[in-house]
Amino acid sequence: MSSNDFGTEAEWRDNPKKAFESGVRVGFQRWEALRIAMEFGFRGTHNDALQLQEDMVQDVLASFFEDGPVEEYDLEDYFSDSLVSLFNTNVEDGSSKWLAKLCVRLYDDCMRKQDFTGLNKMISEQQKHEHAMSAARSSSQISSSAADDDEDDEDEGEDGNEPQLETIVEQNTEQMGSLDISGQTEGETAASRSRPQPEVDEDGFTVVPSRRKGRK
Repeated sequence: MSSNDFGTEAEWRDNPKKAFESGVRVGFQRWEALRIAMEFGFRGTHNDALQLQEDMVQDVLASFFEDGPVEEYDLEDYFSDSLVSLFNTNVEDGSSKWLAKLCVRLYDDCMRKQDFTGLNKMISEQQKHEHAMSAARSSSQISSSAADDDEDDEDEGEDGNEPQLETIVEQNTEQMGSLDISGQTEGETAASRSRPQPEVDEDGFTVVPSRRKGRK
């Protein structure tokens, strides 16, 4: 689902469940640990990984809509356990807690208060992120085409191209750190601020390391 399919505030007021679902989907799209798990930890096809992500989204929605009150720590455990069991990835970056807190806050805002301020901001940031990544891909394709026309400049073209893509990615993960969901602090929303480098432990699990040093 693209950010253009999330609906409007008028639609959300008529159907708060759609608003909450939209927010959850944005959260999953910006969950960097899941992106890393799908890219490095999962052994199946990309379509299989997307289906598992959709299954997780549906599980979250069912937990809130069918099972009653949901505790943040239960969601955090579910997210961490799912990455291990489904994607062979251990998460140590705090992002499972970030996403759990986001879902609980979104439910309170959308379903109880019908306050869509935070959701609107999330979707706006997601649209900026999508546009930037699209521009980065287009720039990369143009640069690659130019490099193919002149093999003598191949190394120079790659050196000038890759940092540009990384810069765009870093700029947009910084935007994620500034999101505010009705009082959520910058520190709480900074789980996707910078992309950690995945590691593989001795048991073969992909590990998304913590960004904080000295944390006990």
